Amino acid sequence: MCGTVSVAPQRMQRLTINKNERNKLLKELAIAGILARHGFHVHLVEEDSRTGSFDALVNGIPADFKRTASHNNIKKYDQLNCSG
Repeated sequence: MCGTVSVAPQRMQRLTINKNERNKLLKELAIAGILARHGFHVHLVEEDSRTGSFDALVNGIPADFKRTASHNNIKKYDQLNCSG
């Protein structure tokens, strides 16, 4: 069963800020897609510097996507191909 990915509109604005912000969002979307293929529902939340220490809600639970380029990243372990 596949999950879903949704993005707060404010987060989509990152695509136009600069190359680094665009790349960061694209990596977060890639991770969110992997989680969705494993059945999780992922919502990339708006960034709030006052409270923000998490990037997304995964099944309603705050989650922070750290070190998306790490050698032991979740992408390395993704073996599912969820084709609706």
